[in-house]
Amino acid sequence: MTMTKCVLIMCLAIFALCAALFFPSAVLAQDDYILGPEDEISVAVWDHPDLTKKMRVNLDGNISFPLIGEVQVAGLTAMQVEKKIKGLLDKDYVINPQVGVTIETYKSSKVAIMGEVKVPGSYPLTRRMTVVEALSLAGGLLAEADHEIMIVRPKKGRTGAAQPFLPENVDESEIIRIQIRDVLQRDAVQGDAARNVEVKSGDTIFVPKARMFYVTGEVTKPGPYVYQKGMSLLHAISTAGGFTEKAHRRKVKVVREVAGQKVELSLSLSQPIEPGDTVVVPESFW
Repeated sequence: MTMTKCVLIMCLAIFALCAALFFPSAVLAQDDYILGPEDEISVAVWDHPDLTKKMRVNLDGNISFPLIGEVQVAGLTAMQVEKKIKGLLDKDYVINPQVGVTIETYKSSKVAIMGEVKVPGSYPLTRRMTVVEALSLAGGLLAEADHEIMIVRPKKGRTGAAQPFLPENVDESEIIRIQIRDVLQRDAVQGDAARNVEVKSGDTIFVPKARMFYVTGEVTKPGPYVYQKGMSLLHAISTAGGFTEKAHRRKVKVVREVAGQKVELSLSLSQPIEPGDTVVVPESFW
């Protein structure tokens, strides 16, 4: 082996190592991504420039390749396509072909991210990805984001609705609800593995605006607060800093709108409040 070839091989090895360290998502994308219609790939056959082509996967999931014709690639990874083309060429056309496949454009697998995120839109799923990782593609959550987000995953074969699918357009069985704050707080990097759901192609992640409740009267910090699912009256009061010394703890009222009318409710401290409720803590005069 000549010195030039040795240097070239060392450079390629160093480049591959740097790519794996500093651009891990790109490496993972090539390994994990499942090809589908409209994805674009480049196929290179070593020492055969006439067989080096850039092509798009058609709607039937095929590519048209010189010598071997139509090749089904949808449902395969880039590495699996390499092996398939290598086998087809080796059979009748090229002796021991060295085939490389690179994904140029990811178009078939996408997730829509809507609502209270910094950059809503449609994003390619270039690899296996959790909901926390997907939200990072959209710049993360806004301050106004609700604690509960929804992944809309339409049933197979659903027709007649335009992408993205919003929660109000699907059945409850097609919605995965996640308390995203709990996931993020459990592990700021990976999240809680049991709740950090893996997103699928065709999913819509919807982050609604936070629902509010209000606390007035004899609490340390009266004002509006973000509602959390299942929170009790005591939790609501604690969120507002707790009772002051003047608070009449036995006369706490909850004002709630019911059928367009505001009504006063007397709840125990352990009972749940609802979004939009106003907790009124009166002053005690004795």
